[in-house]
Amino acid sequence: MLQRMSKICETEAHYLDKTFNVAKSMILRVGYSYAVDCAKLAIDGCELQFVCKLKYLGVHLLCGKKLRLSLHEYKAKFFRALNGILYRVKGFSNDIVIMHLIQSYCKPLLLYACECFNMTRSEISQLCKAWRCVYWKVFKVSTDEAIELIQVNTGLCALDTELSRRKSSFVHEMSCSTNSVMYGLSVLRL
Repeated sequence: MLQRMSKICETEAHYLDKTFNVAKSMILRVGYSYAVDCAKLAIDGCELQFVCKLKYLGVHLLCGKKLRLSLHEYKAKFFRALNGILYRVKGFSNDIVIMHLIQSYCKPLLLYACECFNMTRSEISQLCKAWRCVYWKVFKVSTDEAIELIQVNTGLCALDTELSRRKSSFVHEMSCSTNSVMYGLSVLRL
């Protein structure tokens, strides 16, 4: 069935004088039977490979029972940017300015596209743990009470609170969309 669908797409692409880049095309399986072997799929006579992880529009996706994000790449980019900023501001004493730089340049790397996915508590905990490292590196504190006190006094919000806010905003924007597919997804309440 899937081979017939891909053949229809292939025919339409040829009709539009387009071709698929088979070297960059792959299949990521999601669902309860994601690990079960299935028939091979070919486009333009070339067999597509089945992968467990792929990058699409900067988002690293994983195969499994549900579509999931790979947080490893997000955390690696985040820590690379964080360490780069901390190296360049070594000796600078204004911690609030440093936090503002980190909020502006590093946090978006950690939270990229997270509002689009239903993340598990474990995944959210991983992101929060990475973000707590910022407080340790900038303010030299590691206890939750000290971090919370800094957040209250500086007006910074906790990462899980920001994730919830971003998710709500994303779903609201989808529900206001004139695109019927986007509106339908918002009704499903990602």
